[in-house]
Amino acid sequence: MASAPRIIELPFSLKRLDRRAVAVVRQLRQAGYETYLVGGCVRDLLLGASPKDFDIATAATPQQVRRVFNRRARIIGRRFPIVHVRNGHEIFEIATFRAAPKKNKETKTLARDTNYGTVESDALRRDFTINALYLDPEKGKIYDWTDGITDLENRVIRSIGDPFIRFTEDPVRILRMIKFMRRLDFEAGDTELDAARELAPIVKEAAPARIADEVLRLMRTRCMAGVLADLLELKLLPTMLPEVSHWLQEDSNNYAVLSRRMAALDSMPWRNSPSSALLLAVLYGPMVEQEVMATSNYDFHTPQRVAVSWLRGFQERAHMPRYTLTDAKHILGLQHRLDVEISPKKHGISPKAAGQLRRQLYLKDALRYCEIRLLASDRDTQLCQDWRNKLLPKAPPQR
Repeated sequence: MASAPRIIELPFSLKRLDRRAVAVVRQLRQAGYETYLVGGCVRDLLLGASPKDFDIATAATPQQVRRVFNRRARIIGRRFPIVHVRNGHEIFEIATFRAAPKKNKETKTLARDTNYGTVESDALRRDFTINALYLDPEKGKIYDWTDGITDLENRVIRSIGDPFIRFTEDPVRILRMIKFMRRLDFEAGDTELDAARELAPIVKEAAPARIADEVLRLMRTRCMAGVLADLLELKLLPTMLPEVSHWLQEDSNNYAVLSRRMAALDSMPWRNSPSSALLLAVLYGPMVEQEVMATSNYDFHTPQRVAVSWLRGFQERAHMPRYTLTDAKHILGLQHRLDVEISPKKHGISPKAAGQLRRQLYLKDALRYCEIRLLASDRDTQLCQDWRNKLLPKAPPQR
């Protein structure tokens, strides 16, 4: 890696930067702290995309950041504290420059300590070169210590340093590599892929909640059908989703069922990011529906009981809010009342039950999942539209 950064002029207008993020950078600089926009926002801007978030890296410690912004700042995190700063309706994440971390002697993973550094050391400890770009909004320049700009131009994902070492330090980087491969349509380097295959078993050393969070992030890439293939090829599913992995091994047709479900999820025209409850329904729905149809002593509550039995393991690993599990259970349970083809008995929805359902926040997600199921099975989605017309409140007429 270069000791001096490659510096380029911004190849796009400063108007593409979030003015509130720029104001936060400017305020820290005026207080005497070296500060940049960093990471994914710079990468996405160079690719011509609109960033979802504008993250900030600075020489100021979290306590110094809080003194600059007073009540607008809140320090969060234990392993490496960061600061959330509110500016208007937006919240910006500010991290202090980090140095090379100490390692746990037993596991070789990163120790939980705070080790501050310089902007150069911060760049060299990031995961991939394409995420180690620093933008100075006042000078209109981008600083690159890791040749990330070249990798962006070549559409390749390359680890900063030896991927065997970097993936061992933090196994979740393997999952992040898959996410960027699919979301950006980039190729991973051969060494990175070799390291991912060899080190897949150590993903279990990461905190279960982090793994669960990455699963949901992967499902939001709009490329989950491809991600599923990657997870299978790299033998990551037994660690990440043991219940799903076991179900896939039971029948060779199960993979095609789940893959079509993920492809349907990817094709949906989302206005907002899908909820965690809906994603869990998509992930575990085929298993739930298969078991419900095979149940000999089916009753009205069977779908919800089966759903809970499949969802409980993920919820316990992820430490997700209980309402997420509850909503996913209701989304899956309602399908057997919406669609007689996946229900051993026809229960339907009475007018009284319809009135109660209209007050439930999960109803729209249940209807979205119904559409995903129908798309995945190459069935007419008119059934879902009919239920929308019956169950969703009608918009008031315009005058």
